Amino acid sequence: MRPRGLKSNLALVFASEMLNRVVSAVLLILVSRAFGPAVTGVYTVGTTLLFVGSRFALWGLDQILIRDVAVERVQAARYFANFFLLRLALSSGMGLILSALVWWVLPYAPAARLPLLIILWGLLPENLADICRAVFLALERTEYVLWANGLTALLKVGGAALAVWAGTGLVGVAWVMSGGGLLGALGGLILLLRQLPVDWRKPDWVFWRETLREGAPFWAINLSNILDSQVDLLFLPWFVSEAQIGLYGAGLGVFLALTVLPATFRMAIFPRIMQVFATDRVALERLYRQSLKYLTVVAAPISVGVYLVAGPVIRLIYGTAFAGAAPILQVLVWAILFLLPGDINSRLLLASRNQKRSAIYTAIGLMLNVLLILLLVPRFGILGAGWARFVSNVVVSVLNHLYVQKEIVQTNLLSLVWKPLLAVSIMGIVVTNIETDSLVLPMLSGALVYIFAIIALRVFIKSEISNFFRHNTQEIDK
Repeated sequence: MRPRGLKSNLALVFASEMLNRVVSAVLLILVSRAFGPAVTGVYTVGTTLLFVGSRFALWGLDQILIRDVAVERVQAARYFANFFLLRLALSSGMGLILSALVWWVLPYAPAARLPLLIILWGLLPENLADICRAVFLALERTEYVLWANGLTALLKVGGAALAVWAGTGLVGVAWVMSGGGLLGALGGLILLLRQLPVDWRKPDWVFWRETLREGAPFWAINLSNILDSQVDLLFLPWFVSEAQIGLYGAGLGVFLALTVLPATFRMAIFPRIMQVFATDRVALERLYRQSLKYLTVVAAPISVGVYLVAGPVIRLIYGTAFAGAAPILQVLVWAILFLLPGDINSRLLLASRNQKRSAIYTAIGLMLNVLLILLLVPRFGILGAGWARFVSNVVVSVLNHLYVQKEIVQTNLLSLVWKPLLAVSIMGIVVTNIETDSLVLPMLSGALVYIFAIIALRVFIKSEISNFFRHNTQEIDK
């Protein structure tokens, strides 16, 4: 497989991740408009369990695979064959644990348990698809990730629409989600096996043991990240009604759709970071500084813009019954300003093999999130959960940044971000003074003002952008 350049990888991964977010958003919209806030709350808990189970079973295997295979591509077949079987075992065990949680622990009626169980067992194909995706990302053949995701998206969205039209209820939608995920995972597996000769011999138990030991810090990071990102939805059933969970899930759904940007950057840039980290310190520092600036340019208008038009956005997507989700979105969206630029720091921690420190930081964020949920949710309801998530995200981002600045790459952050922040402040002032219920005028005006401010402040220099992509699309000898 011949690797692609950074621009192609970014574009393809962005399209793939955007497709994933669009599918999640469309499914949530279908459920919310067809069944209302209460059923949407059950659906949100089900997808949360699916995400928790899938990420928990990762055990850091995707990060290890990408990290090692990006540097030594000839190991791709060996890693895939062993990790495929290992992930199958881990995800099966996690499915059994979560099934017991749904049946005996969660405070839901028997009628709600069936769709929850069907949705969460979609973690088996989800995990198998993730391993295929990790191989494609390590080999920088991201077009295959897009093709597999496209098949899954078509099956899930088309099937869910038919299930709603046929009146099968949430159970029908749940079956479609799990079945579509399975067929999509098989499609990705077929694409991979056509490109990569895999030897399905007896599992290498020594390799399994070493990998599980090495992956333990990654697993701790994943566990903390998972719980930190989903712990609010795990706690809310004990504090608020299903309808309130539905409102929270609606606001959270828009926020998660926006996180496609850090996810895209993370997956596309990690192999490149691994390569330059080991071979070219100057290239690493250049990549770090420019990434911080460019990602701030993207994150700032998203945070400010969505905050200002959150109400109309929620009503347009979900309808007036979900208007109570707008304040949740207004709180959560500010985290984008920290998550997107800060993602380069988390990748550098992993590239420098500081995954244990990253695990500590994410554990700190998790504990803070849980503490704030217990303090704020009983008093402020779902809005308190939104503030807890935002604060914990900011704290972890700051801790990652401080360590990278001290031990890995030093740079003057203020000199990189003050111009984008000034430009977005000008945009915010203009949009705030536009009085209209329409989304078109404030969004168009804000975009034009921001672009003009970016140009006037000379945030971008043409030669700098050209050098960024030229330096990072040159193939590095493996």
